[in-house]
Amino acid sequence: MERRLIVLSGCGERPTRKRSVPRRIYCYLRRITDAYNTHQCGLLAGACAFSALLSVVPLLAVGISVLGFFMGSSESALNDVLVALKSYVPVDPPLLKELLRRIINDKRLIGTFGLLGLLFTAHQTFLSMQPVMNIIWNVPETRPWFQQRLTAIGVTLFALLLLSADLASSAFFAYLETQHIPFLPGNVETTLLRIGLGAVPVILTTMLFVQIYRYLPARTIPWKAAILGASVAALLWQASKVLFSFSLIYVNSYDRLYGSLGSVVILVVWIYYSMAILLLGAEVAADYEFVRRSFRAAQERAHSGADLATARGTPHILHPIEIEPMIADPTTAKTGNHSASRPSSQVSGRNDSR
Repeated sequence: MERRLIVLSGCGERPTRKRSVPRRIYCYLRRITDAYNTHQCGLLAGACAFSALLSVVPLLAVGISVLGFFMGSSESALNDVLVALKSYVPVDPPLLKELLRRIINDKRLIGTFGLLGLLFTAHQTFLSMQPVMNIIWNVPETRPWFQQRLTAIGVTLFALLLLSADLASSAFFAYLETQHIPFLPGNVETTLLRIGLGAVPVILTTMLFVQIYRYLPARTIPWKAAILGASVAALLWQASKVLFSFSLIYVNSYDRLYGSLGSVVILVVWIYYSMAILLLGAEVAADYEFVRRSFRAAQERAHSGADLATARGTPHILHPIEIEPMIADPTTAKTGNHSASRPSSQVSGRNDSR
């Protein structure tokens, strides 16, 4: 029925020059929406958000510990990281700050083995994204166990590197504010610095999304497709962050509903929205790659479904159902009685009782 509606709407045929631009846009958005719904991205975004929520504290703890080693103070590194997080999270939960300070002060967690344990916990987010990316790109999981984890750990280390780059860029722009650029008026200089400081989170987010789209699937994704999907996802993520911040300012219903847990609920909702946008960007990247192959390949990918077992590399195991043979009673078969279809155990038991 769904394919019939696609054909009737004119989106099931290969696009031609006779098709109008609004019709092309409609068919493209229709294909992306069908792929997003067919691959159960809304449900999978919740699973990825749950893993990210469990991994965000270990990830930040590892980053703060490493930065504190180079900065000479973990407390100053904690304050700088929390300031940088305001560019990525539209809420500043005090609970997150207390948890990070408690972890940093615990010498057993910040030791060598403790940092390795935190890093192992932090990479679970990107590990859980691998089957989702396989579903979106319609590829089975063929990598061995250790390669999947090495890939997730590599993306985790890259995320920590981007966090360090964000802190370095903040320090660089703070230094530029103390200097005067010749041949520029003061207001123009301030505007340029604000634009540059606001563009840093978008650029770093795009770089992280490119790494996720290119390396987390079970095969290497072309750079063009990964960059396109990452750019779209980063811009949508930045726009959603602004809208989400405005909704918190003017609506502010979370605090009235959840009280002291309002900031935690806001953080959970924001992580879910971020994961949903991340998967939408993956759909855009995958659609671009498959359209370059053929229009039919893009249509088949958009309706390929969500086979989680294949995406995780788990073989399908079907247990055959054993059916007990039905033996008819020869004495009742001639009369046409329905008791002839009963099992032999029931018939023999009835005869014994007589």
